[in-house]
Amino acid sequence: MRLLIEKIEKSGREKFNEQHGIVPEKAHSDDSVNSIGWSEKEQKYYGWSHRAVCGFGIGDMIFEPEFGDDRVSFVKHGSKKIKNKADARKAAVAFADDVG
Repeated sequence: MRLLIEKIEKSGREKFNEQHGIVPEKAHSDDSVNSIGWSEKEQKYYGWSHRAVCGFGIGDMIFEPEFGDDRVSFVKHGSKKIKNKADARKAAVAFADDVG
Protein backbone atom coordinates (compact mmCIF):
# COMPACT_ATOMS: atom_id res chain seq x y z
CA MET A 1 0.00 0.00 0.00
CA ARG A 2 1.34 3.40 -0.97
CA LEU A 3 0.75 6.42 1.11
CA LEU A 4 0.14 9.46 -1.04
CA ILE A 5 0.80 12.81 0.45
CA GLU A 6 -1.08 15.53 -1.32
CA LYS A 7 0.43 18.95 -1.54
CA ILE A 8 -2.09 21.47 -0.35
CA GLU A 9 -2.14 24.37 -2.78
CA LYS A 10 -2.26 27.88 -1.43
CA SER A 11 -5.30 29.92 -2.36
CA GLY A 12 -5.04 32.85 -4.73
CA ARG A 13 -5.51 35.20 -1.76
CA GLU A 14 -2.66 33.56 0.17
CA LYS A 15 -0.37 33.80 -2.86
CA PHE A 16 -1.30 37.45 -3.39
CA ASN A 17 -0.71 38.26 0.29
CA GLU A 18 2.67 36.53 0.23
CA GLN A 19 3.73 38.29 -2.96
CA HIS A 20 2.84 41.71 -1.57
CA GLY A 21 3.92 41.06 2.01
CA ILE A 22 0.41 41.58 3.40
CA VAL A 23 -0.36 40.63 6.99
CA PRO A 24 -4.13 39.95 7.02
CA GLU A 25 -6.39 41.27 9.77
CA LYS A 26 -10.07 41.71 10.48
CA ALA A 27 -11.61 45.01 9.37
CA HIS A 28 -14.02 44.96 12.32
CA SER A 29 -13.65 43.23 15.68
CA ASP A 30 -16.78 41.14 15.14
CA ASP A 31 -15.76 39.92 11.65
CA SER A 32 -15.20 36.20 11.18
CA VAL A 33 -12.76 36.54 8.26
CA ASN A 34 -9.83 38.79 7.40
CA SER A 35 -10.69 41.35 4.73
CA ILE A 36 -7.87 43.88 5.08
CA GLY A 37 -4.15 43.77 5.68
CA TRP A 38 -1.04 45.93 5.96
CA SER A 39 1.95 45.54 3.65
CA GLU A 40 5.09 46.87 5.32
CA LYS A 41 6.94 46.15 2.09
CA GLU A 42 4.65 48.40 0.02
CA GLN A 43 3.51 50.73 2.82
CA LYS A 44 -0.14 50.13 1.88
CA TYR A 45 -3.29 48.85 3.46
CA TYR A 46 -5.19 46.45 1.22
CA GLY A 47 -8.89 45.76 1.34
CA TRP A 48 -10.53 42.81 -0.41
CA SER A 49 -13.42 40.45 -0.88
CA HIS A 50 -13.94 37.44 -3.09
CA ARG A 51 -14.54 39.91 -5.98
CA ALA A 52 -11.86 42.58 -5.78
CA VAL A 53 -8.73 43.88 -4.07
CA CYS A 54 -7.32 47.41 -3.79
CA GLY A 55 -4.29 48.89 -2.05
CA PHE A 56 -4.26 52.28 -0.35
CA GLY A 57 -1.03 54.11 0.42
CA ILE A 58 0.00 57.48 1.79
CA GLY A 59 -0.36 60.05 -0.97
CA ASP A 60 -3.10 58.19 -2.86
CA MET A 61 -6.10 60.31 -3.76
CA ILE A 62 -9.50 58.91 -2.75
CA PHE A 63 -13.06 60.11 -3.17
CA GLU A 64 -14.61 61.85 -0.20
CA PRO A 65 -17.96 60.54 1.09
CA GLU A 66 -20.01 63.33 -0.47
CA PHE A 67 -19.20 61.96 -3.91
CA GLY A 68 -21.89 59.32 -3.53
CA ASP A 69 -22.20 57.84 -0.09
CA ASP A 70 -20.16 56.86 2.95
CA ARG A 71 -17.75 54.66 1.00
CA VAL A 72 -14.17 55.76 0.37
CA SER A 73 -13.28 53.15 -2.21
CA PHE A 74 -11.34 54.50 -5.14
CA VAL A 75 -7.75 55.70 -5.44
CA LYS A 76 -5.88 58.07 -7.75
CA HIS A 77 -8.82 60.09 -9.09
CA GLY A 78 -10.34 61.41 -5.89
CA SER A 79 -10.01 64.75 -4.17
CA LYS A 80 -8.84 63.66 -0.70
CA LYS A 81 -5.25 62.62 -0.03
CA ILE A 82 -4.41 59.73 2.29
CA LYS A 83 -2.14 61.38 4.86
CA ASN A 84 -1.19 58.53 7.18
CA LYS A 85 -1.50 54.82 7.92
CA ALA A 86 -4.80 55.35 9.78
CA ASP A 87 -6.32 57.01 6.68
CA ALA A 88 -5.06 54.11 4.53
CA ARG A 89 -6.67 51.58 6.92
CA LYS A 90 -9.96 53.50 6.87
CA ALA A 91 -9.98 53.46 3.05
CA ALA A 92 -9.18 49.72 2.98
CA VAL A 93 -12.00 48.97 5.43
CA ALA A 94 -14.45 51.07 3.39
CA PHE A 95 -13.37 49.26 0.22
CA ALA A 96 -13.72 45.80 1.79
CA ASP A 97 -17.14 46.73 3.17
CA ASP A 98 -18.21 48.05 -0.24
CA VAL A 99 -17.14 45.06 -2.33
CA GLY A 100 -17.92 42.40 0.28
